[in-house]
Amino acid sequence: MRKTLQRTALTGGVAVVTLTGTLAPAGAAAPAWRIVHTNTAKTVGPDTNVLADITAIGAKDVWTVGSVSRNAGQYNHSLAQHWNGTKWTDTTLPVQFRKSNTIASGLNVVASSSSKNVWAFGSSGPVNGASRSQYALHWDGKHWTVAHSWKTWSWIYKAVVLSPTNVWAFSGAGDTFGAWHFDGKTWTKVKTPGFQVITASAVSPTNIWAVVSKPTARTDDGRFVARYNGHAWSLVKTPDIPGTWEDTPEYNAVHAQSSKDVWVVGGRQITTSTDGQVAPIALHWNGTEWQRFDGPLGAHNLAGLYSVVPDGKGGIWGTRGSFYEGDPVHLVGGKWTATALPKVKGKAVSVEKLAHVPGTTSIWGAGLLTWGGLPDTNGVVFKYS
Repeated sequence: MRKTLQRTALTGGVAVVTLTGTLAPAGAAAPAWRIVHTNTAKTVGPDTNVLADITAIGAKDVWTVGSVSRNAGQYNHSLAQHWNGTKWTDTTLPVQFRKSNTIASGLNVVASSSSKNVWAFGSSGPVNGASRSQYALHWDGKHWTVAHSWKTWSWIYKAVVLSPTNVWAFSGAGDTFGAWHFDGKTWTKVKTPGFQVITASAVSPTNIWAVVSKPTARTDDGRFVARYNGHAWSLVKTPDIPGTWEDTPEYNAVHAQSSKDVWVVGGRQITTSTDGQVAPIALHWNGTEWQRFDGPLGAHNLAGLYSVVPDGKGGIWGTRGSFYEGDPVHLVGGKWTATALPKVKGKAVSVEKLAHVPGTTSIWGAGLLTWGGLPDTNGVVFKYS
């Protein structure tokens, strides 16, 4: 792999190492991605069957959540499915998320800190659209219960679960719902000064890193990095990386392993001879400075990274490309590697969300099989090991 190494000093003593190169093909003998679960929920007519998020507590304790749309998107109901090391099981959700002719629902976030502390977030309301509420659901090891609800049309897009008495929920860019914190008794809205939290990752209750959105001179959705110190949120200085049209890269995901090991990933706009494109970018904080790793497009025109997890040996996994076409890429030792997903006849195969099994090199992913006959879309779970 040909590579160019460049070191540039930044304001405030921050330095950046930029590593660029071509994507190396995965070795034939390397571990592979496999489809280990296909959501086969029965549906009616043209339908969408989605597994939207995944969390791995252990090798024999994995959760995925999603929804099934019937009759071209109406009468949605929700799914929360669990892997116990032997089989996948559909779990019984609160009534607001079950099959119904009068209620439409969907779960799109799941996060956990233990087998008895799993949280799922989603939306539910009457099919006629008269009202809508966001719900926080809690699994105690035996049952799902409604822990809280907010009457709002907003969606919760990310949650951070540290313990049964320390949970965060975030709504994302352009949304007034904001950031909420649960202390074991009460949910409280937390002020974020001049920005909105899109996604976050916690080292501890006093060390939470986030990708946030705030307006810039060129866009209403500039992407930045912020940190919570246990008392307040504040912005973190990152390298200046102007894009072709926007002031900042579009950071989409963050993973914080420690104060000296934080990854932020997304996409940066680049210029070609014919069109503007979005290429992968990853930033790594080692406690002293940021390192920048620019990734290649591959077969994508819009190839930003949308998920990031550790690989268990010092590198990261990310998902590259937009919804319905995401593929997994691996960055380790400064080298990007593409790894192919399994092929399914008549279907496009994609992965969007990733989860790392702690203490291992095993990665799980939630994704989709799309088009090619009914059902139009099937949610699937992948495993790399």
